[in-house]
Amino acid sequence: MEGQRSPENISNAQHKEAPRQGESLGRKTIEVNGRVWSYLEWGNPKGIPILMLHGWQASPIGDIPLLRAFTGENPKSYGFRMLSEKKPKSAQALARNLEALKGKYRIIDPWQPGTELTKPLDNISYDALSDEVAAFQKALGIDSSIVFGSSGGGIIGTKLASRHPET
Repeated sequence: MEGQRSPENISNAQHKEAPRQGESLGRKTIEVNGRVWSYLEWGNPKGIPILMLHGWQASPIGDIPLLRAFTGENPKSYGFRMLSEKKPKSAQALARNLEALKGKYRIIDPWQPGTELTKPLDNISYDALSDEVAAFQKALGIDSSIVFGSSGGGIIGTKLASRHPET
């Protein structure tokens, strides 16, 4: 489709540094209920899983700095540089916290059905999306995870917790 990112070039287009062993900025896919889901995975493959759910009309690409922060990396973003200049002690404390997170988490961030790289559901609703997210998580072999949702992803996460508490 015109104007869409090439999924094959996500890592090259967004980040010039190579991922370390066990980390990936590349797009992965998995089939769930006959639908191919695209997702990013970052961090320790044996770490505590964190399922990130983006808001509507968003994507995991915008979450990459947060993915990296959850895995203990300092993304050296504009925000961190500004914090370092204006509040160096706060930046040092943040850097220590990021260091403490290293190696603890496996972050999974899918393109939800109906967004850029995953086909929509036939009958879309927050209940249906939460059911699909539960199936996605199970397809990855994850029994339960920490869920981090923003905007519409927060609603899906809340529905996921009430409809599928085992997850």
